[in-house]
Amino acid sequence: MEVPITNFELLWYRCELVFAAWEFWQVAVIVAAGPIANTCLFMAAAISSWLIRNIFKSYPKYFYKVVAWTGVFAILDPFCVLLSDLVSGNTENGDMFKFSVWFSKAGDNAIVGSYLTFFMMITLTIFTGYLWHRFMVGVYMNGRILDLYRRLSGTFKSFFVPMDHEVSIKYL
Repeated sequence: MEVPITNFELLWYRCELVFAAWEFWQVAVIVAAGPIANTCLFMAAAISSWLIRNIFKSYPKYFYKVVAWTGVFAILDPFCVLLSDLVSGNTENGDMFKFSVWFSKAGDNAIVGSYLTFFMMITLTIFTGYLWHRFMVGVYMNGRILDLYRRLSGTFKSFFVPMDHEVSIKYL
């Protein structure tokens, strides 16, 4: 994007990136890059677990849990970043405050930047939450959650339990 970076510092709890963007879309791309990268990481893990299960007909339970928790972190990432920015007092260069600072420097109302940040992060969170829901229902543990839901919400007539000698040993 040809945005000059004036400062890059890697801390143990965040990555400090100070840049001089000329256009608003450049700031928007940089702010959205974190949650989108986490969503892409989660989706790569979810798709690989689905592919491995379909190719090899099994997938370890432990790795299903790792993928599921990766999805939870991807959903909660914007809130963790907001909490980190608030606790550290990073209101000038924090991701959740970049739009407000941009609009303040442009001479506009900073509330517009706050609203845009909120809208963008909620949209990304809802999208990631939907992808996580689809993973949990359809892929996680071979779709056991969907099976459990169908068993709990099914009617009595939808389950056929044969009496003794109604089904042959060969059929079973």
